[in-house]
Amino acid sequence: MSGALARKGFRFQDLYLLRRVLEESASHFSSILESALPNPLAQPRFGIEVGTSAGSSADWDSVIEYADRTELIEAKSGSISRGERIIFWRRLRREVQLGKTVSINAVLAVDPSVDETAKWAQLATFASTATEVPISEEPERVSTVAQLFAEAIWWICHAPESQAGSPELSRERARLLLTSFRLASITSDALEANVLREIELLFPDGLSDQISDSILGWLNRRAIEKEKGRRYFSIRELLGEMNILQESIAFQSGTLQRWKALWFELSALFVERARARLGKAGESISIGESQPDIEKQLGLRTENFVIVGKAGGGKTALLAQFGAQADKAGAEVFRCNADAVTEDELQDLFRSLRFKPVGATA
Repeated sequence: MSGALARKGFRFQDLYLLRRVLEESASHFSSILESALPNPLAQPRFGIEVGTSAGSSADWDSVIEYADRTELIEAKSGSISRGERIIFWRRLRREVQLGKTVSINAVLAVDPSVDETAKWAQLATFASTATEVPISEEPERVSTVAQLFAEAIWWICHAPESQAGSPELSRERARLLLTSFRLASITSDALEANVLREIELLFPDGLSDQISDSILGWLNRRAIEKEKGRRYFSIRELLGEMNILQESIAFQSGTLQRWKALWFELSALFVERARARLGKAGESISIGESQPDIEKQLGLRTENFVIVGKAGGGKTALLAQFGAQADKAGAEVFRCNADAVTEDELQDLFRSLRFKPVGATA
């Protein structure tokens, strides 16, 4: 492999791990804001170029350890060769033997613009419905999901221990392992863009590209640490060592509690002031029945919109109905009255809503 391709591969690997770190952080903060529990679940631990047991070689591009499962991640920016697939199956066979107390989930991150990914995308579904077909030898070629599954079963269940490096697994354990397999298919350009968006979420006042480059540099240094334990880290440790922990708005003391109170108070005030229907008894008529043209036009729009009308004309009631419909559809909805937010609170509210997928606002 040329130096340029190697550097591209390492960048793809590090970007994918950084994306997962940022996504887990945003999800963690959102769960704190949405949860009534005082002690949210602990954040996972991340690893780069690590094995999962003491003394093991640095097998995996990335590892994410949760309380109940471990994700083993290989990231490939180029095509995946037969040799790389065999190494993947052999490592998974060994990891299931070692991970007796947690579930092992394999993840393959690939760039679909440089390699065909259909068979990988279908693997988990195929494994969940595969019948008990005898496999006496490794397939000569792999171009379909059935052949990919047969190759995996051969190396996980049938290949001699002298070849595979660890005892064979039962067919059922192998099937469960492959059923939990997940393909992360994303181009390098899209991965770069996703990372910058996630950084803007945590650092709304920062320069996303500079922060991204700084974190990637930190990951590169951790990946070659001689002490392998140092290749594991938490998001707080990462940001703290880079001296940018204080720049993350969500990590600042009291921020999440303040946002949670703000969301509750503003939403409660909106509900109190909005009259979505007349009275509390009797039949209520939906927007689709009373104002079908409005509902149809709004259903065709994907951008933001403003409802304009005279005072007392029912604008707030109409928005309340939109919100109720979105709630029923499973959307995340935030509603508040414009005059309920001070100018000083407005920027803080916008920052907080980055952690809350918004379906409708008033």
